[in-house]
Amino acid sequence: CSGCGAEGVTIAEENLKHRNTAFVSIGDQHQLQCMLCGTPFYTPENHTTRCDAPDICNVCGATLADDVQRDTTHANAVYTNLGSTHRIECSACGFSDDTWEHWGICELGTSCFVCDAPLAIEDLLHFGRCNTTYDDVKHTFDCQICGNTGIVQEHEFDGGDTCTWCDYVKPAVVPGDSNGDGTTNMRDALNLLKKLADWDVAIDTEASDVNGDGTVNMRDALLLLKYLAGWDVELK
Repeated sequence: CSGCGAEGVTIAEENLKHRNTAFVSIGDQHQLQCMLCGTPFYTPENHTTRCDAPDICNVCGATLADDVQRDTTHANAVYTNLGSTHRIECSACGFSDDTWEHWGICELGTSCFVCDAPLAIEDLLHFGRCNTTYDDVKHTFDCQICGNTGIVQEHEFDGGDTCTWCDYVKPAVVPGDSNGDGTTNMRDALNLLKKLADWDVAIDTEASDVNGDGTVNMRDALLLLKYLAGWDVELK
């Protein structure tokens, strides 16, 4: 026993301490092992290489054949602030990723967690929030972690009809209800035609896409007019 010095005792394997561990190549993968007794830890993992040395695993040092699967990291990857977004770029290999929105957590400060861009308090994530009020566009809440009150944010929907952060539920979309008054009639058709003619009017884009092709154009207006004229057509 390394604690009390007792000899002649049986110690369970899970209580043994391994003082010399390292990642060892085991063919197409590597695994953490004890270099004294050979005990393996965790499950084998894919080799990891850097973009400036794509054939050498930077974890276990193995030289990899071309057909060995590997996870690649970048030797000099930095996040570049692009204003309202950021992206990762690597000067070693020229790699550039898609752009991503900034995000930060109020208890960690008022800057982007990834690229350090300054953020407004309403753009941070607040995990200690207490929702107070909401309307059809936004909710207002107090954060119990950072102490800020009256924080206003627009509703967010993660593929559902209920806001991710409050109890607001989106009203059901009425097909063809371009002006959002809850009914579909000639006023909606006229509103849609004005929008397509570049008038400064607002439309409900989801409700106006009556043929369900993902865009709002004259085909939708013609289908809506046929529907209102009593033709045997269906609005989606």
